[in-house]
Amino acid sequence: MKYTIEKVLYFASRDVGLNVDIDERSDTTLSKIVRDLVSEGKIEQVANDDAGKYYKLTDAGKVKHQQYRDQYRRKNSYLRGDRQ
Repeated sequence: MKYTIEKVLYFASRDVGLNVDIDERSDTTLSKIVRDLVSEGKIEQVANDDAGKYYKLTDAGKVKHQQYRDQYRRKNSYLRGDRQ
């Protein structure tokens, strides 16, 4: 799966949060995005277990996630016939 900031924010917005496997290498795209979002205060680690670490959105992350959702909807509004 190709990870983007939008996808990571989406997964972190779900009830279960974003799960990053404990064996995830530190040089992968996912690891880099997670590190950046944590340092920007958009996601935070909320739990960990023998399977991995779990991340959820912060208030700043919720705002950024909503901005991406709005941007996507505007860009793709023609698919619903809303575009004029």
